[in-house]
Amino acid sequence: MMVFPHRRARFHAAVAQVFVAAAELARAATGVQTVALSGGCMANRRLAHLLRVRLEGVGFKVLQHERVSPGDGGLSYGQAAVAAARNKLK
Repeated sequence: MMVFPHRRARFHAAVAQVFVAAAELARAATGVQTVALSGGCMANRRLAHLLRVRLEGVGFKVLQHERVSPGDGGLSYGQAAVAAARNKLK
């Protein structure tokens, strides 16, 4: 099945809209002002960009990976960093 680019764009826009609405509800309930974008789906540049722009547009501070992969590669890197720090403390 061929998925046309405009359908993908609408899909990503809808996902971003739902995520922002959920973040706004969480902020209203908790006062949290910062959102961290992480996980494998944040490797999708279109989605990550939409989320950043829309979240910042409604006043959130957005944290996002810059030097490490947001997916499994970043997770592995973090685990290795924790292990190295623990070994250093011994």
